[in-house]
Amino acid sequence: MQELIGRLTPLDAEATETLKVVTYFDALMSAGLGLDAIVRAAASLTGTAAGARSAGRFARSDAHGSRLPDSDLPPDRLTVATQDGEVWIEREGPAHSNDAMVLERLALTVAYAQRQGPQSKAALAIAIDPHRAANEREGALSRLGLRPASQVRVVVGPAAFLASHASATTVPTANGLVSVTVLPDGADPDIPTPRGVGIAVRADEMWESLHSARLAYRLTDEETPVVDASELGVLLPAVDALLARQPEHADVLALARLDARTRHVLACIVTSDSIRSAAGLLHMHHSSVQARHEWLTERLGYDPRSAQGRARYEIATLAFKLGAVATR
Repeated sequence: MQELIGRLTPLDAEATETLKVVTYFDALMSAGLGLDAIVRAAASLTGTAAGARSAGRFARSDAHGSRLPDSDLPPDRLTVATQDGEVWIEREGPAHSNDAMVLERLALTVAYAQRQGPQSKAALAIAIDPHRAANEREGALSRLGLRPASQVRVVVGPAAFLASHASATTVPTANGLVSVTVLPDGADPDIPTPRGVGIAVRADEMWESLHSARLAYRLTDEETPVVDASELGVLLPAVDALLARQPEHADVLALARLDARTRHVLACIVTSDSIRSAAGLLHMHHSSVQARHEWLTERLGYDPRSAQGRARYEIATLAFKLGAVATR
């Protein structure tokens, strides 16, 4: 951006500061930059911190291009409201003569970037594709306003989400399309359920987060509409590896042979502190649940309440869900 300012400097004798600002932001529009990059450019131009909130996303940068947090915003910052947020600059002291024009053009540029859904979708589609060349992915990250080392998480949701989110794209799966978007690590995803949230990774490795988000999404159901891959820890990659090498493992098949009601009873037996507690949850007599426990132990080939049996049960249950879901 400093190079662009340098190219415009010779025009100062003939052009007004207004023309310089307009030309600067026109160049940003032509570049198809994302929110973070636009805000960094505005901060560079003004020589002070700048920020924006738009469509649920937040960006704030100092004049040197370093990302700033969303806390400790100065209350006297110069702001302009937009349709779905606001933009601002954080000038200390009196406002400069072109600050109002900068804010106006910043608001227009942010709004334009939000409307360029196809560009954002194309950039995201490239960024999540591990088969693309590294320079292609790097360019895509730049258009998304992301640095390669930025920590991000991919979120997978219903394909219908595309209608309400400009930067979401689609990814085909064996059972249909899903929507995909990427958020900074720690951001609250404003995405309808069900949704699967991937692990946090570097932006230049976001396909790893996509893979875990797709698995997490397939694990969602009415009782658990949001599944966060990071909360499953080592279980998710372990199940993924099991399904890749032995999808019809005996432990998984044993669960598949049970009907839904029996699997519910089994889950209560495994997760409860005691058989008596499980009986209370199931509204069954203690002796009946004890008999079910013994029958299930024989049926499964292991005691699901033992430490080793609990581990086998958890992995087999996740593998069963991933293998059984045919709509995601």
